[in-house]
Amino acid sequence: MNTDNPSYCVDKPIFLVGAERSGTTVLRLMLDHHPQIAWCYEFEYVVDQISDNGDFPQLEAYYEWLETHRIFQSTGFEIDRSLSYPQLANSFLCQRCQRLDRTGKPLVGATVHRHFDRLLQIWPNARFIHVPYDQAMLSYPQTTPYSLPDPKLMLF
Repeated sequence: MNTDNPSYCVDKPIFLVGAERSGTTVLRLMLDHHPQIAWCYEFEYVVDQISDNGDFPQLEAYYEWLETHRIFQSTGFEIDRSLSYPQLANSFLCQRCQRLDRTGKPLVGATVHRHFDRLLQIWPNARFIHVPYDQAMLSYPQTTPYSLPDPKLMLF
């Protein structure tokens, strides 16, 4: 990670990808507590506005959209209007690292539930952790409120 260049300080982020309700939140919580990993939570605001054919959004429209995006607003990230779209997206990860700089976390990642393929347009060297969705986990009959599914069906 190069924190001297704020426009592109994260070269190889880690993305936790998987369907909603697949266990990504539990794994994200574990990763966020790792002493070397800084984690951005839900990161869909970076990929949702990229078109299906890969065009980045018009920046002025994107800025307005972010102003009303509840999850983005909760991050407290600043929008640097001098950056291109890929640089701006990367700056969000950089800001997460800089907030945790005093803890020395050299790796950064984020959780994305949809449009994972679009991440590679911004971070061609990104690394991915994929959590598969298993319908059997949700439909397994529960005998008590505290019973666990058969261990053969467990994902981790």
